Amino acid sequence: MKTVGFIFKPFIFKIKQLIFWINLKNLNLIFTVLTILKTSFFESKQSLILSISVLGLVLITGLWSGFFVLSNAEVLDFNINPESPFKGDLVTIYGNASSNEEVRIKISFEKIIPVENGRYIFSISGVKIPEGKNVFSVTAYDCKNLRVGVKLLLIWITLSSDAKNGIATISQSNVPPGSYDIIIYGESDKNSVKLKITAIGFVKADENGSFSYSYETSSIPAGDFVISAGGISKTVTLKATPTPIPEKKSPTPSLNEMNKTKLKISPAVSIPGFETTFTIVAFSFLFILYTLRAMRR
Repeated sequence: MKTVGFIFKPFIFKIKQLIFWINLKNLNLIFTVLTILKTSFFESKQSLILSISVLGLVLITGLWSGFFVLSNAEVLDFNINPESPFKGDLVTIYGNASSNEEVRIKISFEKIIPVENGRYIFSISGVKIPEGKNVFSVTAYDCKNLRVGVKLLLIWITLSSDAKNGIATISQSNVPPGSYDIIIYGESDKNSVKLKITAIGFVKADENGSFSYSYETSSIPAGDFVISAGGISKTVTLKATPTPIPEKKSPTPSLNEMNKTKLKISPAVSIPGFETTFTIVAFSFLFILYTLRAMRR
């Protein structure tokens, strides 16, 4: 019987590997069934058949609900356009993978947040979630707990997680497409908290293996972030948006400046000696004129 149990253990391990891709909501149920299955193997064939039937039903339900992915495309290589993006640019990831298979694209960045009065807080505005399957997760290190608030219309919805060994994670899959304002906060007894924010999307490669996926970077802070596709990861530096240089315009003069710059009519320039010379010439002309009149008499 011990030999049979030893042979059965690899089978249990393979099933656990398979259900790794199942949504976490079903894990407790799966492991419960596996425990019953392992126990019933040593009891009776009827119990074993019943347990296998239940396990099959759970797996089929998972498949039908789309809770796990049977395969993840092997990515041969990918490129990024633009290679040196500015904050707010639309970054396109394109490359080659296994044909007609789903490619998993992961984009993540880290941020160090200072702790003040035992609390930390970090906000992100305008997080754009594209259509299709997706996963959005936040992990906080060196914290007591983690809170993620999402604004939907005028209502804030908050998800909470207590830390284990100083690490807390909140993950949400299949987020409806749209633009969201997010606040990440919590408590910590350290000087700072490291946040790791991850967004995962999926795209299907065509029959030639080509794929393309675009992501809006307006919600990513300037600095390094990591893009992963398949088993390949690349670090990209997101540059801060350059400040536009305003056009140089002639300043509008103030009233005082306008008064100062009014056209001024300069007084007549006096020439040294001109007045004296003019006076002598005038008297000489009058004297000659008077002499001529006297002679006529």
